[in-house]
Order: sequence, then C-alpha cells, then structure tokens
Amino acid sequence: MTTVCIIIPSLNRPEELARTICWRQTRSPYRLVVDQSAFSGFAEPLPNPCSKWMIGYHAPQMRGAANARNFGMAHLPDGIDYVAFWDDDDFPSPRYVEILAGLLDDNPDAQIAACQTRHMGYILPARHANTYSRMIRRECINGHVWPEGPGGDQRWWAQFDHLKTVKTFECLYETGNADHGGERDPTGYF
Repeated sequence: MTTVCIIIPSLNRPEELARTICWRQTRSPYRLVVDQSAFSGFAEPLPNPCSKWMIGYHAPQMRGAANARNFGMAHLPDGIDYVAFWDDDDFPSPRYVEILAGLLDDNPDAQIAACQTRHMGYILPARHANTYSRMIRRECINGHVWPEGPGGDQRWWAQFDHLKTVKTFECLYETGNADHGGERDPTGYF
C-alpha cells in the first residue's frame, strides 16, 4: 500500500496541533511528519494519545510555515509515496487521505490529487485548489523550495501547473476561521 506523509508547520500551539494530528483518518497506514517551527525555543512532545500518528517531531530554529515545510520535505522518511500539507488548526475530513491517495493510486499518470476546501464558510472548488486541498507525488517535489512571504502558497503550486491533476468534487478539508491561524472554530462540517 502506498504511504502518505503530511507536513504540518506549527508554532507554539501544541493543543491545536494535537487535535489536528488526532483527527481520525480512514486510510491506514499513513505516516506523519510534524515540524514544530519553534523560533522561540519552545518545543514540547505531543500528548501520548497522538504519538502513534507521527514518525517525526522536529523543532528547527526558524520562523515561518515556508521554512517548516521546506524542513519537512528535506526530512521525508524513506518509503513515502505522496505528500500533503496541513495547518495545525484546520479540520481534514476523516476520508482526506483515503480519497486523495486513492485518486493517485487509481491514476498512475497523474501527479497531483485535489479536492474542494471549505474556507471561511465558502466552498473553494477543486479547480481553485489551495495548499490543503492537494496531495502530490513525492518525486515531483524533489529539489523544489517552498517560497517565503505573501503569495508563497500560490507560487509553490504554480511550479506544478503543468502536471496532471485528478480531482474529486468532495469537500475534504476545512480551514480554521481565525486570521493567521489561532483558535479552531468548529462548525461541525465534518
């Protein structure tokens, strides 16, 4: 079975991070790398109930989600087939990994799988896929660097516009509703 690694940047929010990691997924096995981008030096292990969902917990001394994602990509474990990126305060559907990895499994000529995302109460269609609504084959990201600064997510994915993408019309991810991250605002969507 193919394996998925989910890279999650987090800065000093262990409770939010633990909730995101513990969010149940229907596809198993999958692997998880967590990057605690602890510029302040804060780094604390995850609560025990969630430790089985992760294979790494790194604390690079750098600030920013782009740096944390780049660190995660540079430290992907062997045997990972697909990579996805989540934020620590968001809500992936329990079927996120199952459906997106299944799309890539079923479409060997495709390099990216995309779904719809619920953001601030609005559904973003798969044709306007954002960072969280995509999963990419590992070999496609080798040598690529996540750009820093505003618009970094769009510049990252623009590098792959030429790759074949398969899409589902299911909404499999809901972003947190706080500006610049922050507290979760559960809507009961999933």
